[in-house]
Amino acid sequence: MTHDDPLLRRPELLARGVGDAEIRRARRNRSIVTVQPGLYVPPSVYDGLDTTARHLLAVRAAADKTTSAAVVSHQSAAVVHGFDMWKPNLERVHFSTNNRSGGRRTARRHLHPSVLTDADVTIVDGIAVTTAARTVADLARAESFEFAVCVGDSALRLGATDRDSIYDSLRGRGSVRASRAIAFIDARSETVGESRSRVYLQRNGFPAPSLQLTLFDEFGLFLARTDFAYEEEGVIGEFDGLVKYMAADNGTRTPSDVVIDEKAREDRLREHGWVVVRWNWNDLEADRLAGRLRAGFATARSLPRPRTTSAE
Repeated sequence: MTHDDPLLRRPELLARGVGDAEIRRARRNRSIVTVQPGLYVPPSVYDGLDTTARHLLAVRAAADKTTSAAVVSHQSAAVVHGFDMWKPNLERVHFSTNNRSGGRRTARRHLHPSVLTDADVTIVDGIAVTTAARTVADLARAESFEFAVCVGDSALRLGATDRDSIYDSLRGRGSVRASRAIAFIDARSETVGESRSRVYLQRNGFPAPSLQLTLFDEFGLFLARTDFAYEEEGVIGEFDGLVKYMAADNGTRTPSDVVIDEKAREDRLREHGWVVVRWNWNDLEADRLAGRLRAGFATARSLPRPRTTSAE
């Protein structure tokens, strides 16, 4: 185990004189935590990790034990690349192997039969993994439209790949749903919440909004940058996630400061003629947004056009 590699490997422990009986006792009293059979970490390391970080540790452990030509893929590859996902199933480490058949699933691993070329594989931090484009393409084929949009938006936002490369990675194997998801992804969606919001708006028949629109007042001064804007209708949509309410500016601002700033910003937008509709995770889950947004459109129709100019 090193500072960069927290894994304790059974052969290394045995070489240091730690026998299997002692390893079993350490596991029972939780002096060590099993990541993969024969691979352990101290609980001080494991307990401080979130679900995604724990999965990355499991990926490293599984890759460490893999002697075949299988490469990390699907959700596990997305974790290695650092892509955001919406409720990924991280129970198993996903691998793909260059075979048309022979896939199998165990309690800890999911092996996908596939067709891989050298162009589909890259190395990230010493791990053989499907490329960013191939990872998004695989998930677009295997998962829901919403899931694919969230991970695809993240990949584009990070500059890890581009739409043409993802299409190329499908190589005629993609479904209509996968192609639709790739056509829909957009680097301007800055969070999973914004990605899910775009899917929700499309699903409920709303036109595509302008994303990350910058607004200026009648004097040309900066007014706001918006999540979603319907300029013709005079309606702005804002997704409220948790991030913006966390302390910022090196901890000098509190969540209360951010709330006050957001309220002042929203007041300025309304003063300039915009109708502002805000929503959060619960609104998306409970399907409350569509009615509120339609009411916002109705209100905006009774008002003069906003007194602003814009730039994307």
